[in-house]
Amino acid sequence: MKLYAERPQRLVRQVVFDVVVAAWLIMWWRLGEAVNTEADKGMGGAAKLESSAASLGSSLTDTGQRMRKVPLVGDTLQAPFDRSAAAANQISVAGHDLGVGLDNLGNLLGLLTMLAPFLFGVALWAAVRLPYVRRATQAAKLRATEAGMDVLALRALQHRSAADLFAISTGPAAGWRVGDADTTKALGELHLRRLGLKPGKAEAIVSRAATARSAAAQPDEA
Repeated sequence: MKLYAERPQRLVRQVVFDVVVAAWLIMWWRLGEAVNTEADKGMGGAAKLESSAASLGSSLTDTGQRMRKVPLVGDTLQAPFDRSAAAANQISVAGHDLGVGLDNLGNLLGLLTMLAPFLFGVALWAAVRLPYVRRATQAAKLRATEAGMDVLALRALQHRSAADLFAISTGPAAGWRVGDADTTKALGELHLRRLGLKPGKAEAIVSRAATARSAAAQPDEA
């Protein structure tokens, strides 16, 4: 897989782009964490409410148990303390629920803060970089053979500007059709340069032009 170009000019642009996208993602990730942290600060008050109410409920329960020991009127004295203890326990449960709610709210706010920018950064990177990776990987494989360079030359004819093509020769398409080795090589290298890749050392194979000349030189069989 070819992630980056080989020529410095395009390679620098790709690295800078990747660094900017990475910085963008890290920035929004930290902002999301900061929002989550700020929202979680309210959990401290909820935790204090829960613990204080639980402590109060426990104290009231103990006091009620002691009041119950008073002869004749113990049950009467205990009842208000039990009711107060129950109310304190309800407040403690409410404090716990409040803490859980604040925690969930903080997580949600942090996620919402970073989600859209994070997805935008990933989508932008994929839209810009993945098509290049696909084209560069294919081109890097094709440049290894003369047949592959022939395909790259065709792609140059299809996608490069007329000025670039005629800078190679006065008839680049005609030269490619007849299998002119120099024209084919120049066109293939033109496409590679456009992708920021260097020419490869193509393995020698019989070109179309060489095959045609060989067939024309053979005498017809009787």
